[in-house]
Amino acid sequence: MKRGLYVVLLTVAVIMGFSCSKTKSYTDYLNDQRDAINKLISENDFIILNDFPKDSVFKEKEYVNLNGLYLRIIKPGDKKKSGRR
Repeated sequence: MKRGLYVVLLTVAVIMGFSCSKTKSYTDYLNDQRDAINKLISENDFIILNDFPKDSVFKEKEYVNLNGLYLRIIKPGDKKKSGRR
């Protein structure tokens, strides 16, 4: 009886040992992504704006942060309607 209990306990211990994964969690990936973005911003001296410019014209290396999406308009579109639908 004791031998059977030892076998079961050993099996459970082995399964628990292999179940603890060494891979990164989703939070680890998000932290790595945030760190990479911050490194890119600091290495390239990007200027991050909190508000979108009124005239929609960005200076060189200016970006606006829209809830985690960094946006820069390079060439604004034509304000006149083309008449096509």
